[in-house]
Amino acid sequence: MTIAPIQANSGLASVSYRERMSWVVRKEDWDEAGQRNTNLGLLLNSAIPGTCKSEGHRLPPGVQDPYAGGHVVIGKNRIVFGTLWPKDIDLDLICIQAEFKLKTTDGKCIIDIKAGQRVVVGNVDGADCNALGFRRLVTINADMLYDEEGSFIVEANLVVEMKPKEADDPSLKVSNLYREEMKSILNDEKSSDVIVTVEDKEFKCHKAILSARSEVFKNTLAHIMVESKSNTIVIKETTVKAVEDMLKFI
Repeated sequence: MTIAPIQANSGLASVSYRERMSWVVRKEDWDEAGQRNTNLGLLLNSAIPGTCKSEGHRLPPGVQDPYAGGHVVIGKNRIVFGTLWPKDIDLDLICIQAEFKLKTTDGKCIIDIKAGQRVVVGNVDGADCNALGFRRLVTINADMLYDEEGSFIVEANLVVEMKPKEADDPSLKVSNLYREEMKSILNDEKSSDVIVTVEDKEFKCHKAILSARSEVFKNTLAHIMVESKSNTIVIKETTVKAVEDMLKFI
């Protein structure tokens, strides 16, 4: 098999794919997949930009041509939204989500499948691609869903987004620089004007930043300045690590 990236998105800078679709699953197809001990493949309506498409025969089990760079497979113990990407694509930049519904054709019985696990697979056998998927392990009893004609419906809400690289988005570079500069002034003795204390640990902070970023700190600082004219905030009943993480976030 030959796998090639979709040509329309050469030099890929971003991906935005959102699609809602449904399939009717027939009992004979479900049973045949079970007898072969494989999953049932469901094709997408449109191609996912920047993914790989097949020009041959080797495809994920249960999936047939034409291949849109992604697929849904469903079996007795799982449902998966899978995608294939050229090796030069950084999969850490790809956000993939999927929500599924299994329902009777009359809509009286609906099973929502939302939470899942992101799965990254290295080199796909026989293809110059990497696989990225969203998998949910779940026991599916199709007998509870069949209508009189022996079928049920699978609905999917599929989302694929690519986060821009810092080099592609100057605003990210500025944002990251600002974030690092803000982190650098935490515990800066020369410029700090308030101390946050937890257990035996002191964090040297800045009133203006705490007040701007936290309504709780804003109210606390207003109170201690009026009542005690103190420059110390004492936090009780929590850990040093929790307070440190909070201050870094602020």
